[in-house]
Amino acid sequence: MLKALLLLAVALLLLGCITPPPEPTPTPTAAPTATASPSPTPTATPTPEQTPTPQLGPSPYAHSYALIASGYSGTSRHAGWFRGSTLGMYSLLTQEYNFTPGDIYYLHEYTNYSEVDYEANIGNFYGVMREIANRSTEDDLVLIYLVGHGNEGGGVGGYTLTDSDISGPQFASLLSGVKARRIIIIMTPCNSGAFISSVSGAGRIIVTSTEPPESNSAGFAEYMIDGLKANATVASAFQRSTDSVFNWYRNNGMQQIREHPLLDDNGDGVGHRAPLPDEGDGYLAANTTLRVG
Repeated sequence: MLKALLLLAVALLLLGCITPPPEPTPTPTAAPTATASPSPTPTATPTPEQTPTPQLGPSPYAHSYALIASGYSGTSRHAGWFRGSTLGMYSLLTQEYNFTPGDIYYLHEYTNYSEVDYEANIGNFYGVMREIANRSTEDDLVLIYLVGHGNEGGGVGGYTLTDSDISGPQFASLLSGVKARRIIIIMTPCNSGAFISSVSGAGRIIVTSTEPPESNSAGFAEYMIDGLKANATVASAFQRSTDSVFNWYRNNGMQQIREHPLLDDNGDGVGHRAPLPDEGDGYLAANTTLRVG
């Protein structure tokens, strides 16, 4: 029996996803409210006909907010990966795009890091989303970057926090209160494509590392950070990240690609693979960057 359990643990580690903790998901009414705003310390390229021409001018946003979350890891190896990618996004926003630390909410499994504001549990996730909803206006940008383990059941996605999962419908309910000109959601867990049908909406760009039934192994979270550098559009970053995923499989001698990133930005709840545009998806992302000024 011990040998069988060890073999199962190894298999889950290789897939990049492990079983979430067994606690039940609390209802939104039971979730506590976050405290006051924290102040932490301081490659197949599409043809020209396929790629919309970005029309970049002055920043369209009055203000910008971000939620960065690193959920339940389960292993020290995953904990290192999750910390590296979430810190990478935090650094990109503060160093290249001039986000102020007080406007970035960093949730993590461990709160001993200076940049981290709160533990990544479901109560704090609810509280931070409500605070962003209270602070944001219709002229703002909101970026949400989620790293960790995911799951899918009955077509509904789940994102594993330290105490329980948050489901697609729960996440959608929290998003409904956010007032922003543009909401960019980058979801990197396994099965993250299952969230698109729930959280899609007008003015929202949803990027996922996989289609609903897929696990992930390649470093999509890091690829998106690299792709968003140098004032790149979200569409460009998505294309580059997709190319990097496919190259990862080829470089590791695997003929069958088992993960396919998706993007939805026309609000119809259906994501599409690169190259874009495809059936209406890709135009908004091609005209969106993270610039705040």
